[in-house]
Amino acid sequence: MIHFLSVLLNPYGRTAWLQPVMWTLLPFVVAGILFVPWMQTAWKAVFSAAVSCGLLTLLMHVGRHTGKDAQDDLFRMWDGMPSAAMLRHRDTRIRPITKARYQAFLERSVPMLKLASPEDESADADRAEDGYVSATSWLLAQTRDKSRFGLLFSENVSYGFRRNVWALKPWALVFDAIVIGVAGAQIAGVWTGSAGNWTADAGATPWIAVSLATVHAGIYATKIRPEWVRSAAESYARQLLAACDTLAYEETCRLNAQER
Repeated sequence: MIHFLSVLLNPYGRTAWLQPVMWTLLPFVVAGILFVPWMQTAWKAVFSAAVSCGLLTLLMHVGRHTGKDAQDDLFRMWDGMPSAAMLRHRDTRIRPITKARYQAFLERSVPMLKLASPEDESADADRAEDGYVSATSWLLAQTRDKSRFGLLFSENVSYGFRRNVWALKPWALVFDAIVIGVAGAQIAGVWTGSAGNWTADAGATPWIAVSLATVHAGIYATKIRPEWVRSAAESYARQLLAACDTLAYEETCRLNAQER
């Protein structure tokens, strides 16, 4: 319970871990409330029990690690981590002068770092990539302060949300199929009457469930794609590399203060 509350109070955990899981389960949970009458009045107790037993915390960890695993596939699809790839000489997403400024700062600031020249990169792309990844790893460690790098943090949250929503896509479509199958059977008359705690009222209930699951599946099929995740990843990468200018400015201010 304490861990769950700490996640709720953490903007990254709340948006990038919890919300993708809740979005994935949305039609399934709504259908459960619609089809199980006692849940309509007891859902608060069910939610509290789930929190107390650690179920939601487990789901958040599943969503997080599913996203981490999917990230490797995305990076292979995109030919590398966007922030490292943007430092390549052959990459054109950042202007050459701006890129040269970032590279000069990183070489000056990161111990034992020597980034590849265009010729070195052409001759040994893997070795050059090691330098770019090392540089961005150092930059990540220097930019964890949300008060100083608020925009970077926001971009990271956006990327984490999209990555995890995309990673959970197969599960979302499975849950949608279950809801559509059960509600569709009721609409078609295959399932009639009531059974135990389940209701099979042939009113609006099954149509609501089918409509919600269909729209949910349609959004996943048409919008939740690697390109949607890549847009957020590139925005985050640009902001991460732009932190070079912020760090360089802070360094200059410190040196000037020491000279006074």
